[in-house]
Amino acid sequence: MNILFIIGNGFDLRLGLPTGYPDFLNHYREQNPKHNIEVKTSKEEFFKFIGHVENEEWKDLEVTLGNFTSHLTDKSQFLEFYRDINLSLVDYLSNIEEEANSTFTDEQSEHLKQSLLTPYNYLNNREKELFKSRIERRDLEASIISLNYTSFLETLCKGHIEIGKYYDIPDSPRVFRLNQIKHIHGRLIEKSILLGVDNEEQISNEDFRLDEDILDVMIKPKGNENIGSLIERECQDLIKEADVIYIFGSSLGKTDKTWWTAIKERFLYDPQVIILYFLRKDNPIFTLSTEMSFKRRAREQLVTALGLEGNEANYRDRIFIALNTAMFPEKKQ
Repeated sequence: MNILFIIGNGFDLRLGLPTGYPDFLNHYREQNPKHNIEVKTSKEEFFKFIGHVENEEWKDLEVTLGNFTSHLTDKSQFLEFYRDINLSLVDYLSNIEEEANSTFTDEQSEHLKQSLLTPYNYLNNREKELFKSRIERRDLEASIISLNYTSFLETLCKGHIEIGKYYDIPDSPRVFRLNQIKHIHGRLIEKSILLGVDNEEQISNEDFRLDEDILDVMIKPKGNENIGSLIERECQDLIKEADVIYIFGSSLGKTDKTWWTAIKERFLYDPQVIILYFLRKDNPIFTLSTEMSFKRRAREQLVTALGLEGNEANYRDRIFIALNTAMFPEKKQ
């Protein structure tokens, strides 16, 4: 059985690391331009633009960059600004990565291993039994698609869960093997990351939508194509072959629409495919009724992101929600 983990920035945040876009923007606001001092004016305009955004959308840097194209309409200025913010993000995350990678404990790595082997243990007993009955008695061949630029996942795996090695699953006759980890948006170690939107419609400036120089840097799927990487095809194939899909730490944002569409197509093609979506809500006060309400809204959010027809009630036997669980290691106390 093929299982696929889609892991977003919530993984790094759970480790207590300031890798979110709001964290970076607070840092970037105070930094001098990396290469071109003239970027300073564009940068000031960018933060003024953010200040006028009335909703929470500014916290998604990629969405904001797409919208900012309607404000900073000079192509050369925008490309210089994009280069500066991209390089600054690489430097910012690289410094965090360098400091954090040596601080992880064996306990955190073991926690990661158990989470990968038995993620369904974070469901309630009834849901767990239903979920496990859908998995059947087959060995688990696992892959991970990471939406992150960082390598914290690989660091935590070292010495505890090796690529290509089989591991016994607790309380089960089956075994688990992790076959690969794919970083669909690039890695810091490669000094090249894809920062942008999913398609031309997410670029507000209609003239920029027709400009190949802009599209080369702003459209993430095009970025992978330009560097000659096969990772887009490889990840599409992983989704097409997945029997179980786990989604953790992702806001299901529209700048990754390509991947939500691929999951939708797989989900509709095979009625046996199931999804487990892990979601965190800060400082909730749960009663039974509020917890169920949160889960219904989370399932509806996923249904909407995937572009499925109908409402969440139509998918309760195939889309499971795990709310505020201990899935994956958290920061050291």
